[in-house]
Amino acid sequence: MAYKGVSFIYLTLTLLNYGLNLAVWSVAYQNPLSQPSAPFSIFIQYFTIVLIINQLVTSFTAGMIAEEHIKRGELSSYLLKPFPYFLYMLILETPWRLFAFFLSVPVMAILIFTFSKFIHIDVHTLLLTVGLIPIAYFLSFLVQIIFATLTFWFEDTHGTLAILEILTILFSGSAIPIFFFPPLLKTISAWLPFQYSGYFPIMVLVGQLSGAQTWFYFFALLAWIAVLSFVANLFWKNGLKKYTGEGI
Repeated sequence: MAYKGVSFIYLTLTLLNYGLNLAVWSVAYQNPLSQPSAPFSIFIQYFTIVLIINQLVTSFTAGMIAEEHIKRGELSSYLLKPFPYFLYMLILETPWRLFAFFLSVPVMAILIFTFSKFIHIDVHTLLLTVGLIPIAYFLSFLVQIIFATLTFWFEDTHGTLAILEILTILFSGSAIPIFFFPPLLKTISAWLPFQYSGYFPIMVLVGQLSGAQTWFYFFALLAWIAVLSFVANLFWKNGLKKYTGEGI
């Protein structure tokens, strides 16, 4: 709550972005010459759910680690503390995600009330999605860690963080559902970790994945966590060898 002003502005802009996205796609569905591939009911369910799921599963810790801790030299004080740095960052961001979640609930409630005839959520898929959320968030957290550790080698972090933001928005399905993608982009998305942290839980809750597809995505999610945990640990250990802690 100490940063409630920044949080309010950030969340307001996020909700505005979703609102504009929803308006644009709704107009596209009204045009008979450009009917999207998925039914309107699936689209409405998707964008109602993506609004709140992304608040829980998308990590934003790379900026703090890169800009404040590594670049400014504040990391030194954390390295001297008797607890794992990554665990601290994981716990530190949890209240932010919960805060954003509760602020987005009223907006989602309005969407559910407005489009109630299109929204049907099964209790089984709801419980399954709740179980997937912490795992999906951890995957997003690992991606953020890897991009943040690049600061050890590249002094200017704006480029790497901008690339991370673009990849997350595009391939997590937060801006455009992946089922709208052309075949090439779908293939690229399948080989990147972003859709497994965002798109996968959303599609489970929407009920658009078969049992076999759900298991495939789940094991792919676990595989990405294993791979990225190794990469993050490797980057971190080698990055600390270059860290000087001079600050600015």
